[in-house]
Amino acid sequence: MTRRHDAIFKNLQNGSEMEGCVFHKIPMSAAILRRLQTVGGGPNIHNVISLPGIFGLVVQMTPRSYGEAKNVLLAALSSEYQHPKLVIAVDADVDIFNPLEILWALSTRVNPQEDVVVIPGTHNHAMDASLPELGGPGTALWQRFGSKMLVDATVPPPVDAAKRAMFERIRPLNSDLRLEDFAASESLPLVRAMSKRFFGSKLLH
Repeated sequence: MTRRHDAIFKNLQNGSEMEGCVFHKIPMSAAILRRLQTVGGGPNIHNVISLPGIFGLVVQMTPRSYGEAKNVLLAALSSEYQHPKLVIAVDADVDIFNPLEILWALSTRVNPQEDVVVIPGTHNHAMDASLPELGGPGTALWQRFGSKMLVDATVPPPVDAAKRAMFERIRPLNSDLRLEDFAASESLPLVRAMSKRFFGSKLLH
C-alpha cells in the first residue's frame, strides 16, 4: 500500500442532507420505487424521493382509480426499510424535488378528513427521537413504538375527467416570458438568483 506524502483524510459527514444521509437516500428511494411499481397490478409510478431526515417519502404517481394512491402509500410505509414514517403521494405535475411544490400540493389538494390516515401502534426506526421509547437502550424490549401517517395529495384519476379538470394548474398565457428579459444587465445576477430560489431552475434559460 502506498500513499502520498501529504495525504488527505476524507471524513464522511453525517447528518440531515449531509453526505451520509444522501448516500442513504438515493438507494433507498430507488429500492422503494422499484417495489411500488409492483403493487396492485403495476401502478403508474413516476418517481420517489426520500425527504430530509430520511423518515419521509414523496411518491409521484398518476392514480388509475380512486384509492390507489393510498394502497401505494401503505406499501411505502411497509417497505424493506424501517425509516418511512410519513409518506405523501402527489401527481406528475408536482416537482417532488422542489419543497415549495410539495407544500403547494399539500395545501391545495388535501382534505385532511379524507386524505390523511394515521396508523397507530407501529414499530418505527430506532433513531426517530420524535417517537416514544419502550424499554431502555441495550435491552431486548427497547424500540421506538409510535405511528405512521400517509397523505394522499393526488387529484382525481384520469378516468374521472370532469373532476380531474377542476385541479388543472393555472398557467400564464405567455409562459415563455422571463423577468430577466426585462431586467437591466447589472441586475441579471440578482434576478437569476431570485428566480432560482423562489421558482426553481425551470424559469431560467
